Amino acid sequence: GNRLAVNQSATETLDDGKIIRVKNTLITMSWLDYVASKGVNASLLGELEKSPLHAQAYLKQPKDGPKACFRMGTITHAVILEPKHALDNVAVKPEGMSFVTKEGREWKAEHAGKEIISCKERDNIVGMCGAIKGHPFCKQIFEQGDSEQALFADWEGLVQRKGRVDHLPPGNIIADIKTSGKDITRKNFERSVFDFGYHLKAAYYLDLAKSLGLDKTVFLLIAVEVEKPHGVIVYRLEPDAVEAGRKKYQSLLRLWHDCETQNKWPGYDDAVQWIGLPAWAKTP
Repeated sequence: GNRLAVNQSATETLDDGKIIRVKNTLITMSWLDYVASKGVNASLLGELEKSPLHAQAYLKQPKDGPKACFRMGTITHAVILEPKHALDNVAVKPEGMSFVTKEGREWKAEHAGKEIISCKERDNIVGMCGAIKGHPFCKQIFEQGDSEQALFADWEGLVQRKGRVDHLPPGNIIADIKTSGKDITRKNFERSVFDFGYHLKAAYYLDLAKSLGLDKTVFLLIAVEVEKPHGVIVYRLEPDAVEAGRKKYQSLLRLWHDCETQNKWPGYDDAVQWIGLPAWAKTP
């Protein structure tokens, strides 16, 4: 199985009960508790790649929930991975309702604190979930295992790493759901793998799991299209892509450690820099 024994000494908490540090372990926790826990995750490394100053700004931002631009993906994740309470904090805005009217203002006030989505968004979420659950391979993946698991492990005794994986089925697989507003053909999705650092995330999660004694060697991206017909493709990251992600994240962890040790968080280079066209635009 995936689950490791977790004892009380695995966590340290503040007086208000918020977890501030979780030692080497795999544990089930809420998204907000995970965010409050100390550690460097793949998203933070993505900011660090821009500059240490960006990483510092990211850490200081309030994180009451995922960014609005990711809400479709976030709700879809919840419906698939945690269906029991997935829609507790979601309200569907009635078709044609305007929040400038008295009726609209009253409805909005009644649903204060909930994520408000449109009927079309609701239909797309239902469609994506149905498409994934109807996919023969995905059906097997999500029938067993543990979802939304938080992993914590140090790196070379220098940096505390953390990650929250979508799904850990029995066996050697880590599964990660990705929603896309574009078609997920190989040509498009390869660009997404690079642009959004999915290869770095894959290496990061696989190595985190390995540090905790989990035999996870395969990282699968469950790609689904937001719009109809909600196409689904299961992509397995190639070994060279995972290795490129590994080299990248290890380099960034060293940078993070250096910045923390020196307490220096520089931004972009102040010097004037050359810029031209990207390599793909230079091809005749």
